[in-house]
Amino acid sequence: MAGTTSYWYPDPVRRQVEIGSTWLGRAWWGAGINREAKRLLLEHAFTGLGCDKVMFRTDPENIRSQQALERLGAVRDGVVRRDWPRPDGTWRDSIYYSMLRHDWDSA
Repeated sequence: MAGTTSYWYPDPVRRQVEIGSTWLGRAWWGAGINREAKRLLLEHAFTGLGCDKVMFRTDPENIRSQQALERLGAVRDGVVRRDWPRPDGTWRDSIYYSMLRHDWDSA
């Protein structure tokens, strides 16, 4: 197994979903696997699930993830402070990204 990524927090009222909980083994970094997995999930979200928005969040220190999301066409929406609990009991901020149906259709 190379890694994992999945849908989170489906919201039928807002017609949106988050793609997250992504982990990819270091041996597969840069191989295009994460990009292709995200592309397939985006395609399914917009065409199969009828979503109008797909969201992503990442740790502010994870520059690789931020760059990958931007290459994918996601737009940086902003920082949410104290957004996610860490295993040690502290809290991290999150940088939110999104892609709208219009963005996907135009890509």
